[in-house]
Amino acid sequence: MRGPNGAGKSTLLRLLLGEEHLAPGGVVTRLDLGERPSVWEVKARVGLVAPDLQARHRGEATGEEVVLSGFTASIGRSEAAGPAERASAAAWMDALGVAHLAGRSVQAISYGELRRLLLARALVLDPEVLLLDEPFAGLEPRARAEAMDLVGRLAASGRAVVLVTHHDDEVLPCLDRELWLRDGRVVRSGARAGAPGATAG
Repeated sequence: MRGPNGAGKSTLLRLLLGEEHLAPGGVVTRLDLGERPSVWEVKARVGLVAPDLQARHRGEATGEEVVLSGFTASIGRSEAAGPAERASAAAWMDALGVAHLAGRSVQAISYGELRRLLLARALVLDPEVLLLDEPFAGLEPRARAEAMDLVGRLAASGRAVVLVTHHDDEVLPCLDRELWLRDGRVVRSGARAGAPGATAG
């Protein structure tokens, strides 16, 4: 998904997640959850990475606690995590190269490190859909390339990915459709030029 600042990209992602309400007469179909699923039903099957979510994770939590909060789609959690949850969190932290941050306070890590922890947080529930709002922003080049490769592999394996980016080089080759917004309106939608299976015309 592309468009200038203020076009409505982040608002549309929140709408897909169920955190924003539709105007009267509007309809959004979210997976197979019926007309009016709760936001918690959606969050159980959809992973999110977004700048506003990152801003809300600057408390006393450790890296592992940030990732484990993905199981409850919350900022922090009150109950202790079980072994299976800890194993999933550890696996995704390892996949994203942030296992060493498990015991570190998020106040003592970089912006890019927290962004990778949030990617792991979005993946711990093995979501059917990933909503990614500028997920590679703030990552140093190697971490950025590794995160892009991981998201690309997830999308190529059949997982649905909605990616918001301002950068041409972050449009992953496996993403086959594009949506351009301006002033809250769709200005272009359809097959992405150069995507696998795309045809001219």
